[in-house]
Amino acid sequence: MDKIYIVTAGDSFTDSHMPFISSDDFYTYFGLHDKLVNHKEMCGPDYGLRYQYFLINELWENKVNFDYYNVGRGSAGNHVITHNYRKKIQALLDKGVDPKNIYGTLQLSGLVRQTDPIYEIEFDLPNVEGAEWDYINNMNPTVSTYKDVLEAHISNLENIIQWNKDKGIEHFNMFFGWAVYYEDELQEYGLKERFDAIDKNHFFRYEYKESIDVTTQTCVGTKKVLKTIFGIKETYIIAAGKYGGMTEFIRDNVNEDEYFYVAKWDTHLNTFGNYIFYKHYYRKLFENWKILNDKNLIETIYLKWEMFKRIFKINHQSFLQSYTNGLNKMSMEENEAYKHKIRDENYNKYFIDSN
Repeated sequence: MDKIYIVTAGDSFTDSHMPFISSDDFYTYFGLHDKLVNHKEMCGPDYGLRYQYFLINELWENKVNFDYYNVGRGSAGNHVITHNYRKKIQALLDKGVDPKNIYGTLQLSGLVRQTDPIYEIEFDLPNVEGAEWDYINNMNPTVSTYKDVLEAHISNLENIIQWNKDKGIEHFNMFFGWAVYYEDELQEYGLKERFDAIDKNHFFRYEYKESIDVTTQTCVGTKKVLKTIFGIKETYIIAAGKYGGMTEFIRDNVNEDEYFYVAKWDTHLNTFGNYIFYKHYYRKLFENWKILNDKNLIETIYLKWEMFKRIFKINHQSFLQSYTNGLNKMSMEENEAYKHKIRDENYNKYFIDSN
């Protein structure tokens, strides 16, 4: 097999401190290797190993020849995400990489995000086409209706699909981190037919069922909640919808007592949630693209799978503790000290004392 080139783009659901890994250089893989061997970092109450690193581990174990690039950035808006993706793909093409050997995925974010002046520099917003639609402070002054926002982001989806096709990129897929489009809104603004026409071969939207959730929030907005349920802990009935993303897909693939969020007040995915998305959706992309076979080396390598099962227990425990530990109300110094204390306690309990 020829060397393959993988590019992932997104916001904090995809961001990590491992932006490049090559099968040609163990040093670039060491950060992931260390997590899988030493475990301690993954025992932290707010840690979530991102979905794509399960893929990278399997590629490494299968001795696939690859270069992996992650251009995901926390707080990135959707035009920033597609801009960063284009830049990295174009750089590979300019180096002479065959587009048939490029595999790209884009995890999309909320429609309009809160902004910070530093984003002007960090995301190079003046040079990002459409960035004014991503951030409230950069909102185009001609915007007068919500329909304009919906249309701008639909155009972004259409454009990035066409761009990939024009460049000869055959293996690419995109999906939202959570639901941001709703059928009733698209119908109200006359956009449903256009949205539904976006190429399903490259844009995954998940039709999710009415279900119970433990929070009303997404990372940048509010879910459609039908009713609040009071019990031992407050839960909510979430309305069904046709255009779900990672969060809705995961929620429909876990049991009610399996917790895939980092905390009650932090709807980022923990390691368990990321793995559910990897196993049931993301991995299948690379199976269909003939990069992986159906033998999942995360689960079939005994010691590795036993390690992850313990990490998943820690994830569930950490979520339940978030109802009472006050971690989100601590000062930065108190927060860091507490997280390190809990991490060390979890590590000792699940990996030292239990052996």
